[in-house]
Amino acid sequence: MNPMSKLPNHNKGFTLIELLIALALVTLVTSLTFSYYSFQSKTFEVTNTQTQLQTATRFAREIIETKVKYAQSIEILSEIPQQEDLSDDQEAIFVDANGIIVYLTKTASKNLLGNSFNDVDMCLCFYKATDAEVTDNLLGFNVKSVIDNDEYTLESQVYLINHPGINDAPIPDPDNSNAISFVP
Repeated sequence: MNPMSKLPNHNKGFTLIELLIALALVTLVTSLTFSYYSFQSKTFEVTNTQTQLQTATRFAREIIETKVKYAQSIEILSEIPQQEDLSDDQEAIFVDANGIIVYLTKTASKNLLGNSFNDVDMCLCFYKATDAEVTDNLLGFNVKSVIDNDEYTLESQVYLINHPGINDAPIPDPDNSNAISFVP
C-alpha cells in the first residue's frame, strides 16, 4: 500500500491565479454594463429633451394657427399688450418674461400650452409674410423652444381667411419675442 494514498487531498479550492482571473472578468463585465447603462441613460435624456422641444413647438404652432386663421383683424405688436388696453372682443398672444406663451383676453390670461411645458422656454416672432400670390393676408411666425442649450424652431405661415390685410409693421428682430393682437 502506498503511504501517499492515505494523505488527505487538498486540491478542492481555487488557486490565487484563478481568483485573480475571475475578479478581473467580473470587473470587466461590471464596467461594460455600467458603460452601456450610462450611454443608454444619456441617449434617453437627449431624446426626451428633443421630443419635448418638438412637441411644445408644434403644439404652439397649431394653437396659434387655429386662433388667428379666422381673425377679423390682426395687428403685429412690438410690445407686450396689457390686459386693460384690450377691447372686449380683442385677444392677444405673446411670450412673457418667463418664456411662457400667454393667451390674453380682456377678462382672462392663461398659459396657451397649459402646464405641460413649463420647463420649456418659448420665443415667438410674428411678421407679415410675403408671397407672390397672397400679399396682404399671410401672417408668418416663428416658434422657438429652448431647454438648457437645446433649441428647436418652426416657421409657419397662416392664410388669414376673413382679414383684409395685416398692418405694415417691419419684420421684428427674430431673437426678441413680440406679440399679436387680433379680433376673432
